[in-house]
Amino acid sequence: MINRAGYDTLRWNNLDGNEWLIIHALIKAHGAERLARFAIEQCQQRQITYGRYFISGWKDLAVVVDDTPEGVTRFPALRSAPAPAPSPAVARRNASRDYLDELAAQLRAGGSQ
Repeated sequence: MINRAGYDTLRWNNLDGNEWLIIHALIKAHGAERLARFAIEQCQQRQITYGRYFISGWKDLAVVVDDTPEGVTRFPALRSAPAPAPSPAVARRNASRDYLDELAAQLRAGGSQ
């Protein structure tokens, strides 16, 4: 995500094993998208060349408490779908009923109108 935002010159090769473990834990705690958004915001404010720069800022991010129970997937709120268009068969049937209703009304009225 950071690369797609145009910041593809960041170097990550200077991190040691412990820093990679910290980054892994931060991804689990905050999610990769949130960390990437933070990094992009920082890159927009100053020229950053090494990925190590973000670790302290990522550590300071507030933890978002997720009240979703383990193993449960929350889906986005649903919107009502538009009513389906009537099928051609239903449209023909309704037109036939309308025509028969008109004929019945004419017969009740005593002839053609």
